[in-house]
Amino acid sequence: MKSSQSNLENKYHENIMNKHIPETVHDLFLTRFTAYRLLADPKWVDKAKEFLLSSMTILEEEYAFPNKIAYITNISHWDEPIIQCYCENNKLNAIVYKIKYKIGTEQKELFEISFFSRTQKGLKYTHKYDLTLTLAEKQEMLSEDLPIRQIGDSILAVQANKINFKKVDSTEITQQIDILKRNLYRSGGVGIAANQCSEIETPFQIYIAGVDYQNPQHIKKALFRYPSTLFPPMQVYLNPKIIHQSSNLVAFPEGCLSVKSFARALVLRPDALTIEYQDSIGNIYQKSFHDADARVTFHELDHILNGKVYIERVIAELSKDQINQLINLIQQPVIKPTIKITAPTLLFYRDNKNAFVFDLELASSLFAQFCRDTKEGFLKILNKAAQLHEQNNKK
Repeated sequence: MKSSQSNLENKYHENIMNKHIPETVHDLFLTRFTAYRLLADPKWVDKAKEFLLSSMTILEEEYAFPNKIAYITNISHWDEPIIQCYCENNKLNAIVYKIKYKIGTEQKELFEISFFSRTQKGLKYTHKYDLTLTLAEKQEMLSEDLPIRQIGDSILAVQANKINFKKVDSTEITQQIDILKRNLYRSGGVGIAANQCSEIETPFQIYIAGVDYQNPQHIKKALFRYPSTLFPPMQVYLNPKIIHQSSNLVAFPEGCLSVKSFARALVLRPDALTIEYQDSIGNIYQKSFHDADARVTFHELDHILNGKVYIERVIAELSKDQINQLINLIQQPVIKPTIKITAPTLLFYRDNKNAFVFDLELASSLFAQFCRDTKEGFLKILNKAAQLHEQNNKK
């Protein structure tokens, strides 16, 4: 093997020799990665092949060992994997990683998500997707053609309509769900509410949360938006209401399809909740959410139950001076940004007193990327907040 044996190989070599399949996604992935590298070593190639076959659900013919061995033999250097995130539960077992390597002097990178399944014989590798986004795919996520209402729109500011299953035609419900799914896929969002979709004139209390892990395009875009978080498998919720919520608040870098940009803000929300909801034919369920799952749930409930976009919660915490700074920035003529922003970026973060702060230069560069509707809506909310500060000062 052209690369020297790493610590990873030493640690996971015994698993390969004994065909021992680890019980966690993390350890199985690293053992498989070690075996994959050993395919280039004549001394260990047979053991490596045996382990790889014993730990996956596909056949040897499907795995195309001759092609893989030919490719790996040409690799002159491997870096150890950078694991961005992973999830292990009954519904989702997956790991997101980057691996840099060289063929001669040419630098290359694998950026992938691998899925695993739990069988009677234990954890098994199932399949993977390349996560590299093209420029066109990135541009589509911020496209003005996406039919998503932007902050400041009057329909976003009111509660959506509760569904009366005895009076509403089921085709109306199905149509709204189809529209939500279509826009979620195109945008790469991890949640969307009916009142965000401009194709829906009279939105119902419907939202979708999570990622469609059968749809590679959605996976790629969702992980671009939130590169360190694996959200749950996609599910549709109708007529939701909160039954219980935690008193423990946590901050998470939120974004929103209705604030079309790469801007993120550390919003405080409870870290757990339980909701009651209905499915598309009216059956009633209860479900509890924690951590990232709770975050996206609160975010979407804000849309359909409170008529509120997350950035309004941020603006409500800003001082009068901060609001005026943002108003002045966003009203400036569009100039070339001083900071190049090509990925989700934290604009509103928190200081040691938990108060929102932001960088003016970064804000200016992010505002330059806002589409017209986003910019106008954002300015509308800022002006409203400024007026509220004035009224409070006069009291």
